[in-house]
This record gives sequence, structure tokens and C-alpha cells, in this order.
Amino acid sequence: MSNPMSNSQGWSIADWITAVATSATAVIGLFAYRRSSRSGDPIIESDEPRWLESGNIVWRITVRNRSAMAHRLLTAHISKPKDARFSIPQIHSLAGMTSKILDLSGITIYPAGTAWTAGERRQEIDQIELSFVVDPPPGWAAGKLRLELSLADKSSRPRQRRFVISKLINATSNKTSEDIVKRID
Repeated sequence: MSNPMSNSQGWSIADWITAVATSATAVIGLFAYRRSSRSGDPIIESDEPRWLESGNIVWRITVRNRSAMAHRLLTAHISKPKDARFSIPQIHSLAGMTSKILDLSGITIYPAGTAWTAGERRQEIDQIELSFVVDPPPGWAAGKLRLELSLADKSSRPRQRRFVISKLINATSNKTSEDIVKRID
């Protein structure tokens, strides 16, 4: 009499259960590995970009370090809108400089929990807030803004990462009226 749990021509039910359990364990292990490897990645937070009266856009981005290792900002690159340029006025070495790509290699974000204290004043230095001033191309009134920020660990074998931040900005009333006037003319 043959065993109903085995099939001489294929897999048994026990073989299928083992294969499914092994696959599920591998997938869960992969997700756990990805989560633990990203637990040291910085957190990038972005405010909503807003129009200035000058026709430029101000966009504030905060980078928080949550690892025990310092990070170094490398570059910031604006990729949308296509011919836009931008600057960071609060950084003295970059003040007045507008470009498509900015070199930020002098900026360090210290390990999580690091603070600088002077008397009564305490400042967290495990995060940095950057205010980008975007100069959109002529005729651009609304659409998607996209910024690529690259960072590296400050170690002997730095791991470089790139973060893409995208936001949508709507036209203001004066931009809309200018666009309508251009269509009429």
C-alpha cells in the first residue's frame, strides 16, 4: 500500500509546506535586514515650498541624523523644473551663488543626540535646516520641484546615499493672471 502523503512522481505535501515556509522566512529576513540597515539613515523632512514676491520659491528642508555616526552633506542638485537654479543664502560660503548643483561638502551633521551648549542656550547639531531659494526658469508658473541631496557617512569607508525630494507647487494668483495675459497677447 502506498503512502498518501508521498507521490513518486512529484513533491509531497510536506515538501510543499517546507518550501513555502522557507520562502516566507527568507522574505521576512530580507525585510528585517532592510529595516535594520536603514535605521541609521538620516531623516529628510520637507516643508511645502512657497512663492516669494520676487518670483522665486523658498523651500525649507530639514536633515536629521539618527545614527551614532556623523554624516557629511555632499551635493544638492535641482532637477525639476528643467532650467531652474537655486541657492542657500544662510550658508556664508554659498551666499549669492546660484547654480544647478551646489557643493555642500563643508556641512557635517553630528551623531544623534549631539548638542552644543553655550550658557543658557542649547542648540541641537544632529540636524540641519536648509532654506533653498529656487529661481525658476522664465515662464514657469507651477509644477513639480525635485531636489536630489547626496550624503556620505563620515568614516574611513563612507557609504554614499542619494535622497530625492519632490513637491508640487501651485501657481499664485499673480502668476495665473500673467499667464492669462500672455495667452491673450
